[in-house]
Amino acid sequence: LVLSEDPSPREAYYYLCAGKPAPAYFDGPAGTARLVGWLEAVGLPEGWWRLQAPLWALAATGACFLLLRQVGNAEKAAWAALAFNALPVVNVAALRVGPDLPALTATTLTLWLVWRAFHAESGRLLWWLAAGLLMAVAASFAYVTVAWIPALLIFTLAGPSHRRADEIMGLGLLILLPT
Repeated sequence: LVLSEDPSPREAYYYLCAGKPAPAYFDGPAGTARLVGWLEAVGLPEGWWRLQAPLWALAATGACFLLLRQVGNAEKAAWAALAFNALPVVNVAALRVGPDLPALTATTLTLWLVWRAFHAESGRLLWWLAAGLLMAVAASFAYVTVAWIPALLIFTLAGPSHRRADEIMGLGLLILLPT
């Protein structure tokens, strides 16, 4: 279905931006344009870079399931993943290349990694480092994802069980890497 339709004006814009790499563009960060440019450089046939949209929808669904299975149980996570896919905005985003689903996927995986860092027996800083790197990836697609950092800061500092030195250092990594 994605390949049978003509590219939207927004997709054409990302394609044109991919030809002129920059750190950011007028409408936001350059993550989508960079990804389009990389997929074109790999040598995919004409227009096949547009297949990333449904793949990002699949990745966002998997990230949703992964996070909710960690927090709750597998059955509720499966129902939440199905409900996520029933949202019309997700279905539209799955057909057009844009920054929304990559940013959502990276942010959801960041939250999963932070949850893992809180409950890890050892190697907490590695979980925090991975969370910071994924938050940086999310910020390269949409700046609004950085709004999760104050929420994670408050969550970490509000609970006395989370105020350990390694979690404070991990939180510092989460703040510094996306900036």
